[in-house]
Amino acid sequence: MQGEKEKSDVESALVDAELFLKYRMPDRAIATLQDAVHSYPSNTDLRLHLADICIEQQRLQEAAEQLVAMANIYIESNQPQFARSALLKVKEIYPHIAQIDAWLESIDHYQKKKETPALIKSRPKSTLSGDLSFISLFDVIQTVEKNRITGIIYVENRDMTGSIYFNKGLIADAILAELRGKSAFKRFAEINEGTFHLAKSPVEFHSSISTPSNAQLILELFADEEPQGAEEI
Repeated sequence: MQGEKEKSDVESALVDAELFLKYRMPDRAIATLQDAVHSYPSNTDLRLHLADICIEQQRLQEAAEQLVAMANIYIESNQPQFARSALLKVKEIYPHIAQIDAWLESIDHYQKKKETPALIKSRPKSTLSGDLSFISLFDVIQTVEKNRITGIIYVENRDMTGSIYFNKGLIADAILAELRGKSAFKRFAEINEGTFHLAKSPVEFHSSISTPSNAQLILELFADEEPQGAEEI
């Protein structure tokens, strides 16, 4: 259920986006909705409106990203009919991506059998999930890189919720609270408890991080920290 602040912020973002569109400023409308999505990543109203505008502006990859994220949200909330609708929109954009057909087939199979287990089990078999008390986040990242997976790792504990985006196994972006990019990814290093799960994506994400390997990115981020030496006398 939405809190009052989220409801107010979402309504404000949607109204502002409509005004920007009215005055022929679609880039401002998209930026407004992107900021709101970063604040409320589980809000499907924001993502749908953003996807629709991106389609109108021929920013098709961005639209597909939002629709895939929506499908994952609906799957986790046990709303397969809405997940299916989002994926059909992705199929209109990228009609030849086999993963979309496989995902739709798994959802249709789930609905026909009317099984009670959580729909997350209908995701591709390579999906990972687990407890960060038993496996480190960097081990998970290494696995994603080794298997060249495109998708999102969602991380959650008592203090924070965030996500790390991958294109063919390499870190492309990270979002944690108000942080984004390398600064957000660096904060993930502090997390040693909580849960994670990986949602595969049939489309790649826009990158705010560029690196030839995840290990190199990690070394780069932490090599910048100056060791505290003794004070000069």
